[in-house]
Amino acid sequence: MGGGHVRKIGLTALGLVAGGLAQPTAHAGKDQLTLDDPQAIVNGVEVGTCGYPTAVGIGWSETEVRCSAVLVAPDVILTAAHCLDGFADPETAHFGEDFANPARVVPIQSCQIHPSWDGENPDVAFCMLASQVVDIPPTPVITGCELDLLVPGIELEIVGFGVNAAVFDPDLPPDFPYDVSGAGIKRRTTQTFQGLFINDLEVWMLGEMENSACFGDSGGPAFVRLPDGQVRVVGLGQHIHPDNPNPDPCNFGIVYAAVAPNVAWFEAASGRDLTPCFDVDVWAPTAACSDFALDPVLETGDWDQGCVGGGLSGLVDTCGEPWMGGGET
Repeated sequence: MGGGHVRKIGLTALGLVAGGLAQPTAHAGKDQLTLDDPQAIVNGVEVGTCGYPTAVGIGWSETEVRCSAVLVAPDVILTAAHCLDGFADPETAHFGEDFANPARVVPIQSCQIHPSWDGENPDVAFCMLASQVVDIPPTPVITGCELDLLVPGIELEIVGFGVNAAVFDPDLPPDFPYDVSGAGIKRRTTQTFQGLFINDLEVWMLGEMENSACFGDSGGPAFVRLPDGQVRVVGLGQHIHPDNPNPDPCNFGIVYAAVAPNVAWFEAASGRDLTPCFDVDVWAPTAACSDFALDPVLETGDWDQGCVGGGLSGLVDTCGEPWMGGGET
């Protein structure tokens, strides 16, 4: 498959996307940050109760997962455009670790695909929930000086409800010649960041053998960990890595749609502030620039009482002074 056409990782998005190689583009950040190494995962592991609670699933039905998504505001989830394009909007978002047996189900009110989506990029969309999720801190999207964390070689953690096996079978129909299994269980693994490609619209990552996202992980989050344990959404599952030399599609690396170039549209179209510490990419904290989850990978708490992870951050000073009162709240 290397350098040619690559399949998107959504379970139902079987169209082909051209894959090309470009040079990564560096971001000019404001303040320099350092990144602690996140906990390394050699292969994908199942997430236990309350691990990464903002990673959710959307489905074809109440038991069949379609794609993954991520909660970025109390009533906003982000996902991939190709998860929605040509299909009816999903009816519900499933929170928990098993899509078919969710800890909670929240109805979806409406969804929107990025108006510039052309079948390749920008492969982003969002859905408005019919009610707010108030007991789980949403995960902010990355912007501003936090983008300085994205240097080649760092580890990102990807989370989703996709399959854990996809094996090429030449005897299967050519439109989808893969035996797949394991969809619907939340899993996580790490990938090594290569760079931002295709006009910074794509996040390219490499993994160990048999260590990658796969069909059904489309729209799910790639997280970067800040030094104090906070995480940010860097990208949304998009397609298989174009340089994969293997017949099996999901054992080399992965490409995610970058969220940062689309922040202005997400916020304008949803009417929600997804970057409460920034005005687009300029440090401008509000009162909401606080109490983000610390170490949400930790499997602590329970869904009835709210998933607590490693606690809350308090006022955030990632790229400047924290909110001191006044201005927007």
